[in-house]
Amino acid sequence: MMLLIREVRSTVGWSYSLGKKFFRIVPLTTALIQALTLTSQFLLLIAFFLPLKVMVLLGASTIPGQFPVYLRSVDREWLIVFISCMALLCYILHVVLELSIRLLSIKGARLLLAHSKKIDLFENQVKLATSSYSKYVRGLAAATFVVISFLLLLYLYPSLFLVITLYILVAFFSVLAICSYSEHVQKALRAKLGGGMNALASIGFMLAFFFMVANFLSDHHPSVWIAVISLLLIRQGLQRIAGMIQDIASLRGQRRQIGALFFHSLPLMIQSRFEDLLEHSSLDQSARHAWISKVLCEVERISPGELDVVWHQMGVAGVHAFDVTCSDENSGQQHRYLLKLFSEDVSALAAQELTLLTSSTALPSPRFIDARSVRGLRCHVFAWQGESKVLRRQVGPGVLAVMTRLMVIEPSKDLLQRFMRSRQPLEWRLDLRQIESLGVAASLPEHAECLQRFLKGFERARALLSALPRQITPLDMTLETLLVNDSGEFLLSHWANWRIEPLGAGWPVDEREKLADALAAAKTLRPGLMAVSLSAVMLAALLYAFERFCNQRNYASALTLLADVLSLLNGEVAHEEVRHG
Repeated sequence: MMLLIREVRSTVGWSYSLGKKFFRIVPLTTALIQALTLTSQFLLLIAFFLPLKVMVLLGASTIPGQFPVYLRSVDREWLIVFISCMALLCYILHVVLELSIRLLSIKGARLLLAHSKKIDLFENQVKLATSSYSKYVRGLAAATFVVISFLLLLYLYPSLFLVITLYILVAFFSVLAICSYSEHVQKALRAKLGGGMNALASIGFMLAFFFMVANFLSDHHPSVWIAVISLLLIRQGLQRIAGMIQDIASLRGQRRQIGALFFHSLPLMIQSRFEDLLEHSSLDQSARHAWISKVLCEVERISPGELDVVWHQMGVAGVHAFDVTCSDENSGQQHRYLLKLFSEDVSALAAQELTLLTSSTALPSPRFIDARSVRGLRCHVFAWQGESKVLRRQVGPGVLAVMTRLMVIEPSKDLLQRFMRSRQPLEWRLDLRQIESLGVAASLPEHAECLQRFLKGFERARALLSALPRQITPLDMTLETLLVNDSGEFLLSHWANWRIEPLGAGWPVDEREKLADALAAAKTLRPGLMAVSLSAVMLAALLYAFERFCNQRNYASALTLLADVLSLLNGEVAHEEVRHG
């Protein structure tokens, strides 16, 4: 708990420094925003209260005795119209003030940035500065509103003030205690802070409501209107506290950027992936030996003795892999495994890999054993069978070998359906309007001509791609993820990024001559490919590369491919004309 209390104190100290900076540089703007925000919030409170008065008037034949004496002589219908107009006016003024606050926040943020006299640090820094300044000043106004509201509550309804104050203190220290003893709860609260704070505010409101009901039933209570006003004050006050906590947490999470924007002495500090790596307690040598032994015991039913754990470089952010060698204490046999641990922020990649590995057992991959959870992180276990990393000169042949094997594997019907429900294949990712925009980069006349011809034949190209059989296409074939076994067979150790594409998609376009041999070999093992033409498969390879170049903003290379695309497209059209006589 002491650690969390220190963090709270640090946040309060940081907030104080930030506020002092704002009031020193833009005092008038900050004070004006404070005043307007408070006025806006009280106008909103009145706008919520006046309709209750109208409802009371509508339900009575005369003006009730709770209304002031000077209003009882006014005609009831005119009084209803007047109070309704006042509620509308208060709300309109609230909206106008909110717009004014927004404009003043932009002005204040720009003055703060101009005073800092720094070069542009990152994209959208003006937007971040405006948002941060607005959140801070609004949070400060919310704190002032809460203080005023609770002082009014103390004057109007002292016992209710005592109850709600005790609730806030109990809730605060309870949350601190629970979070200090449960890391899981702490992470969940950080992830869902808004929902948690709103839930606590709602509980406080219900507590106040039931306390008030108990008071009225016991005949020790203030007037009805004081009770209604007190309930509104509590509702608005608790909402402001919840919003203020969320704003402070949001600002604290961006403290590096905010500090760099507003403070002269603070340069921009970027958190590196290396820092993220150090934050994983599961990667410490003592900790990882414990969970690796537990995982191997669960998935292999062995009693691992002394572990030899070596870092296995994957080159993929958020994925930590280990080459583990151990002996079974029961049988004495030597075993070797590859364990991949996925960080929380890439848990979706782990799910994608698991889906593919469990749906297709014929993948060119180390033998997948099972998946487990390690302290909330996903872990995939593979068996080593003589594999080793490829040399740099083997990357090209390795990619071709993996792609050749994938042409043979027909995706299961279930996997294909799941993919088609989730993502678009190549033929539907190619967008006609985006391709038309390539005309801006078509400086050479031949490129412009090819682009126009391709646009005319675009629907034909899409139809050809749609008619092709499907294959699995991986996106992470690199020097770090390619393996080769003792038999010279190439494998892939990482399957988190994959697509199901038309046959040929993903084949390297600078190795086109080898595609014919790969397709011929695939036809002998996958009968459904017998009627597939080489030109259609090559068209898929070229258009897949065309899309990749466009996504990389490499428009010159994309336009260069169009001449070959048109040649293949024309060849397919001629082939079909001959076939149909």
